[in-house]
Amino acid sequence: MVAPPGDARPDFDIFLALAEKLGVRQELYPGWNSPEDAYFEWQRVSAGRMCDYSQISWQQIDDRNGIQWGGASLYKDGVFPTVDGRARLHIVPCDPFVEQPDAEYNLILNTGRTVEHWHTRTKTAEVDLLNNMVPNAWLEMNPADAETLDLKPHDRVTLTSRRGAVPDLELRITGIVGPGQVFMPFHFAETNSNIVTLGAFDPISREPNFKQCAVRVHRTVTRDRPNKSSPQRRSAAQPSRHLCPSAKPPSQPRTRSNLTTGDLSDMASYKAFLKSGHLPTLLAAFLYFDFSFAVWVLNGVMGPFISEAFHLSPAQIGLMVSVPTLAGAFMRFPLGVISQYIGRKNAAIVEMSAIILALLYGFFFVHTYNNVLAMGVLLGIAAASFGVALSLGSGWFPREYKGLAMGIARAGNSGTALAALFAPRLAMHFGWQNVYGFAAVTMLLPLITMLVLAKEPPDIEHQTLREHLSCLFERDGWYFNLIYIITFGGFLGVATFLPSFFYAQFHVTKVQAGSLTVLATLTGSLIGPTICSGLQPRVRAP
Repeated sequence: MVAPPGDARPDFDIFLALAEKLGVRQELYPGWNSPEDAYFEWQRVSAGRMCDYSQISWQQIDDRNGIQWGGASLYKDGVFPTVDGRARLHIVPCDPFVEQPDAEYNLILNTGRTVEHWHTRTKTAEVDLLNNMVPNAWLEMNPADAETLDLKPHDRVTLTSRRGAVPDLELRITGIVGPGQVFMPFHFAETNSNIVTLGAFDPISREPNFKQCAVRVHRTVTRDRPNKSSPQRRSAAQPSRHLCPSAKPPSQPRTRSNLTTGDLSDMASYKAFLKSGHLPTLLAAFLYFDFSFAVWVLNGVMGPFISEAFHLSPAQIGLMVSVPTLAGAFMRFPLGVISQYIGRKNAAIVEMSAIILALLYGFFFVHTYNNVLAMGVLLGIAAASFGVALSLGSGWFPREYKGLAMGIARAGNSGTALAALFAPRLAMHFGWQNVYGFAAVTMLLPLITMLVLAKEPPDIEHQTLREHLSCLFERDGWYFNLIYIITFGGFLGVATFLPSFFYAQFHVTKVQAGSLTVLATLTGSLIGPTICSGLQPRVRAP
């Protein structure tokens, strides 16, 4: 319990003050001075009734900070408040609703609530946070019906029944609504769903339905209608106030290190980089990392399909996308150590072979949510490529170009974007489980490339296992590890959860959720080589 802030008063005091002003306090609330008096009245009027509170004292409620009415559980003794003490179970036939869809009105409307509002918004509409989150009604439709009607997300549509029409609704396309159905919230008086609903009622309770009825949907506003609320785009001829068109960039002397400092216009440095290392190995390392990364995030980018198949909660989705990340974190170090004994090329070949076997397991044996979690552990094998690919790709290059070579190999995390782009489309047409099979086939490309083109780099340092493990006790290593957890861990965590987030939060299609994820992940992938090449020549070990 907290004291009312400022001039706020408890509802009980307000009721008493209002009754006092109206001159009816003693008639309505005789002798009442505290909430305890109101409870005494409730004890009196409920005594002997089904909701009998007479045996629960105010002191008991106060001492226990609340008490469950009826004791530990209702009807624990098996006696119910009927003549013979036995419960009555009524069989109610499931009758189809009165108005079924037909050729003219071919869709079934269902109305309901949204979490942000309550009933007709008499109070929630006054809460800016809630009203800004959901200011208007909308209509949800299955992707198959939207395709048939040639409708796109955010089209403005009219909902029509035999009783009336609700115009200018925003269309949201989502698999949450089944084919042949549409959904509309009933909270908004401006777009009153009861204009179209049916007035049928239950013959026993007389409760009106105001829910299901037959409707049709058509576009009311063209897709290319300008959005008046959006800011005007700046003309191409109008320079930004942050730019100075007349200014020229300062010249930079041409040196051998220009490429490593980000000056890709220096052809001499560009050619020097190409000649300084073994490009086929760099290509093989890039493809190895790229395809492994795509496999690693498969469960994440297919999250909307998997969650729909097994009706997953947000917590279950979070666990599903985090398992491959955690598994990969544990597998990376052992593979890095093994590569020092059998060579980085051989370690990559062994890992890619294991990835293919893991994907075949997914193709043939994943049928439950627990199977998906097990598959997540196996997908973690692909994450171990980090421990080999960067060192393999940059191993042939001299010190001044290692940063750029490592950045190019690291750009293989664009596999996240590839997975987000292609996996949802394949899942939509062939089923999400078959995507594991497609991935197994595509992994043959980097495997064959590695076998044919790659050469083991010469920068080999043979160390004992104890020397390898000594890095775990380096303080600077843990500092960099913390930075890595925040930067790359954040990138991966967001990338794998974004498809499910976009699908659930913004009601886009599963394919659109993947496409939106591509924009975020591709940015992180492309900026890597620039940062690596720009910082590497400037950062030196102490």
